[in-house]
Amino acid sequence: MMNRVKSFFKWMNERLEKIPEYDRNIYSWVISFALVTSLSAAIYALGNPTKDVFYAHFLNIGKYVLLNLILLGAITYVLAALLSFLYLQMPRVAFAAFVYTVGVNIIILNAENSGEFFSIVVGFGYSVLAGMFIALGILFFKYKKRIPVAFILVILFTGLFIGEKIIEPEEWTGELKSNLPGVLTENLAEAGDFDYNFYTYGSGTDSQRDWFGEGVDEITSTADSSHFITKWGSERTEFWGFTEKNLPINGRLWIPEGEGPFPVILMVHGNHTMEYMSTSGYDYLGEQLASHGFIAISVDEDFINYSNIFGSPNRNYELRAWMMMQHLAELQQMNKDENSLLYQKINFDQVGLMGHSRGGQAVAMLADYERFFSAPEDQELLESMEDISIEGIVAIAPTDRSINNERARIRDVSYLLIHGARDADVNDFSNEKQFYRTSFSPNVDYFRASVYVEKANHTQFNTDWGRMDLSMPRGLFLNRKQMMQAKEQQVVAKLYMTAFFDQVFNGKSEYELLFENHHYAKDFLPDTLLVTKYNPASYRVIESFAEEESYADAEGFTSIERLTPKHRRGSSRQREALSLEWSGDARLTIDLSSNNLKDMDKLVFTMANASENMDHLPEVSAEILKSSGKREHIALHEELPIPPIIQTQFTHYGLFDQFFRGERYQNSWEPVFQTYSIKLEDQDQIEEVILHFKGKQGHMMIQEIAVY
Repeated sequence: MMNRVKSFFKWMNERLEKIPEYDRNIYSWVISFALVTSLSAAIYALGNPTKDVFYAHFLNIGKYVLLNLILLGAITYVLAALLSFLYLQMPRVAFAAFVYTVGVNIIILNAENSGEFFSIVVGFGYSVLAGMFIALGILFFKYKKRIPVAFILVILFTGLFIGEKIIEPEEWTGELKSNLPGVLTENLAEAGDFDYNFYTYGSGTDSQRDWFGEGVDEITSTADSSHFITKWGSERTEFWGFTEKNLPINGRLWIPEGEGPFPVILMVHGNHTMEYMSTSGYDYLGEQLASHGFIAISVDEDFINYSNIFGSPNRNYELRAWMMMQHLAELQQMNKDENSLLYQKINFDQVGLMGHSRGGQAVAMLADYERFFSAPEDQELLESMEDISIEGIVAIAPTDRSINNERARIRDVSYLLIHGARDADVNDFSNEKQFYRTSFSPNVDYFRASVYVEKANHTQFNTDWGRMDLSMPRGLFLNRKQMMQAKEQQVVAKLYMTAFFDQVFNGKSEYELLFENHHYAKDFLPDTLLVTKYNPASYRVIESFAEEESYADAEGFTSIERLTPKHRRGSSRQREALSLEWSGDARLTIDLSSNNLKDMDKLVFTMANASENMDHLPEVSAEILKSSGKREHIALHEELPIPPIIQTQFTHYGLFDQFFRGERYQNSWEPVFQTYSIKLEDQDQIEEVILHFKGKQGHMMIQEIAVY
């Protein structure tokens, strides 16, 4: 028995000594794979920060790189030994290091919720590509007199160039021309006439940001959320220096110079990585709004945000709205305090809200707070809300998640939705359901509007968030080629928010034209497609094509059917639509004689282009027959051109759109509806409308016809 044991260990020792017998350039392979995997570890560390300062990033990267090198050495040795025990005649060390590289890249991508199939394909592909470059490098240094490096580079870059031209589909590059002049003489994206001052308020003990710590201008109280927040964590407490029992009420504040009182607008960010702060990302909006006579506050909720290291508090959707209520209650006290910066400065009958991402859902929940908050511990807080009138909400790329089977339903509050087609985070337009859940009482001046921006993404509305909609490493795979520059995207936000709050608070009804037709501001908007909707409170639907006879009188269509359009991710739209396809000229006659349409000022068609053929944009005109026998002819496409469908490649070349992040980007477009408003020449009764469709071929969806 002893001899057998000795023989076994002798055999093992011999096989271990023979591990590298078939390896050539063993150190080059191992060192190269160490560099490749260390790069992956460093990128992963940047996507999972412990703190946003240099030394913290340095230590975090060092930790992950060191762990990677230890695992690389151990796993490579074990795998190579197994190959030797099996007498496989192959480069065992190089192959084992390659297997480790494949494995670690797949694990990193999958851990970041990139999608299992994507993680496998890309993790393996990246490792193979790295192996090819290592092999080329070894060959070059071994035979450098025979293989010019320039030749290798030319082949690689030529391959990439040809690949891009073959894979990337053609984009629409035309121009939509309107016969409307740019009637807005003032660029609302520029600063207004008010001078303003900047301050901060907060707990004064913030350990992460001096402007809420020792540098704060006014000390505020804290908020105890422990009656509904039960998951906070000791690591989060250590990072921030407070618990759910003493959350700080921190804000960045811009006050117009003057006696006041002024309308106040609270702005709140969404769920960005906690360690990368978000609150100062709306400084450009705070300065803009203050210069137009509004108090603007960027509300700090960084401590609610998600951390890859520390997780997130439970019920954080409610917590975001609840903290906004705490700010409003605190502002009421500051407005009464003679020693406060805000003493008698705020008009609480004119309160506006702006929320981005989860913040966009939070502000809607705040406007409907009684649906979500009723705890006995919050009674005093809820009573403070009775003295506040929320008049307008701007939601930028908001989430719309169900909370306890409930969603916000806004009543008698003006609502503006802004969303980017290149948004890789909230990556479809299903959040427009909140637009439709916003309703109004009769005879009020509120309105709802939406702006869909072709080249805008998610993060660039916040200057702190960079250009990647996803954290690393996933963000590296996103296509940023089709995106507008951050400054241009912020111009859209500044222009529309200024117009919105000026109309809401100051009654500037002339801006209604901008929300009806964005071409009125074409001289001040960036070069990108916009698709907009506008419904004033007096908006009344008169035809939704619910009955088959309502669209029976149709000529020239190759297909006509009632359907429920789908969003990009496959969810159903809020409303059904009539789908019309034609080849050549077609027309649809709609009988409206049963509706009382006398004394109506405007007739509105809500339609969407659904044709993937970008060579021929639809031309749609309306023929209106009045009870007097008079006919009006309006070419809708001449005043507000019908845009092409807006296609988005979320990943480079669109290669991974089908399976990146679990097929979230599978469909490259979705129908986006636009309202076409016609000013009627007189107030006679409308008997019927004939819609004429022209062009070689086309596909339109009509959601409804309305008046106001």
